[in-house]
Amino acid sequence: MNNKELQIKDNREQFKSNFGFIMAVAGSAVGLGNIWRFPYITGVHGGGAFVMIYLVSILVIGVTIALTEMAIGRHGGSDVVEAYGQYNRKFKIPGYLSMIAVTVLLSFYNIIGGVGQSIILFKLYQAN
Repeated sequence: MNNKELQIKDNREQFKSNFGFIMAVAGSAVGLGNIWRFPYITGVHGGGAFVMIYLVSILVIGVTIALTEMAIGRHGGSDVVEAYGQYNRKFKIPGYLSMIAVTVLLSFYNIIGGVGQSIILFKLYQAN
């Protein structure tokens, strides 16, 4: 790498605090399904014991995956495709798949947000 590449790499944005980083990781790990649908379905069907097993599984698997992704990201220092590709050329495929997954997920969240806003606006104007 030449000096210009190193200089660009050093000017990346970073989190200002550890709390912000932890909240970003937790937010990406939780998801809407875990907040809305899962507790409701579990409560309706009496599966409180399953919640404990579920939480332990999510903690073990989620922390492992999050730490792995952070290590790859720190080592790679670039976008997801190139960071995975530094280990093996075949690993670029999961990089592309993760980009597609994020795009689909953000599209879904966009729709959920729009429906939520339309419901709020409908209820506000209906009250008048």
